[in-house]
Parts: sequence; structure tokens; C-alpha cells
Amino acid sequence: MLTKLISLITSFFNRVSGTRGSVYWDVNDALYNKQNVHTVIIQEDTVISLAVDTGGNDLTGAEFWNVSGKTLTKGALLTTPLGSPLSLIRLSSGSMILYIE
Repeated sequence: MLTKLISLITSFFNRVSGTRGSVYWDVNDALYNKQNVHTVIIQEDTVISLAVDTGGNDLTGAEFWNVSGKTLTKGALLTTPLGSPLSLIRLSSGSMILYIE
């Protein structure tokens, strides 16, 4: 039980801290299509036009982030479902930091 708890805590901190670094991404960048991104932090007013995880889920919809057609403000923190890192993202405006696990 303790081992599982430690594993969950470690996984959480890896997701939030970006143990393998981070990438600045803005509206001028092409479609992001790499894996192992679980956390994004919005850097300025941003609209996400596309966000899909490796499970094929549309993360902008009501079942996940509920950000479709909405402007996110600086400091907003978004995470993907556990075990389903971000696979595609495109911005209509703004910028974000992608944290790589």
C-alpha cells in the first residue's frame, strides 16, 4: 500500500514539474505532435483550438478541460488524464509552456 502511494505521489510531481524539461509553445508554432506532455500552463490570454490525448480524447470538450471556444488566462494549469499524455495541440491565440514527463 505504501509503495503504491509513493508511486502515485512521484507520478504527480513528475507530471507537474516536467522532469524531462519544458517547451514554450505559441500561436506561431505548427501543430505540436509529440508525446509525454501531461501538464500545460497558460502564459497569456490563450485559445486552444485542438487538444487530443494519446487515447484519442478531445481534451477541449466538456468531458475534460471544457475550454472549447474559451479564452484561458495567464496561470491556468491544465493536466491530461492519467496515463494519456497530450499527443496533439494547436493554438488559435496565445502561448503556453508544455511540461514533458
